[in-house]
Amino acid sequence: MKDNPRYFGSVPRKSQKFKDIYKNRTCTERINNRVLNDYHLQDMRVRDYAKVAFFMHIVCINIHLDAWIKRDKTKIHEKDKSLEVNNRIHVRNI
Repeated sequence: MKDNPRYFGSVPRKSQKFKDIYKNRTCTERINNRVLNDYHLQDMRVRDYAKVAFFMHIVCINIHLDAWIKRDKTKIHEKDKSLEVNNRIHVRNI
């Protein structure tokens, strides 16, 4: 049991380096999940490497655009909330 590298790897599990590696791994798994489940690239009937690479680039661009849109929506929502609070304070002071 002590000799099994699956249980005891070269990087200790409680270290910050292990946490950083695991964080990157989970990020990659989330992206792979989106590629396979949201865009269904595994169902493609194209076998030419150039065509598969093209579709993969398009999917990556879409994932980035989704993240940008989500970030902008949260920024707009936060601005709207702060405006509502400022308007309430202003109305109460009048």
